[in-house]
Amino acid sequence: MLDDVRLRAAIEADLAWLRDLACDESVAPSLSTTAADGLADALAAGELWIAETADGRRAGAVHVAAVNRRSRIEEVRTLMVHPEARGRRLGVAILRAVARDAFARGVHRLEGEVYGFNEPALRS
Repeated sequence: MLDDVRLRAAIEADLAWLRDLACDESVAPSLSTTAADGLADALAAGELWIAETADGRRAGAVHVAAVNRRSRIEEVRTLMVHPEARGRRLGVAILRAVARDAFARGVHRLEGEVYGFNEPALRS
């Protein structure tokens, strides 16, 4: 399952689904308090990606932003896995896809921050 995820750029039609996902009671506690509010800006900046399973279903999303363009450092700001897709290590698969893409584009370092209580994210 770890390689059965692909990322595609989020589009305006994904925004309602993304907001619902970010506000889901099982997802929201693991996100920053501004994650849902920043989705439209991330979409407009081209920093928001939809994770799809091999059969084309949306399984999650990730916001990846440049922290330092000159030093080629990017940051995973938000990673969300849909509750129905949990338990299949999709968070790990999404991170691997992000890393593959980033390093293929010449990024030197990929960073992320995780809440200490977010056990699945810490394992990833």
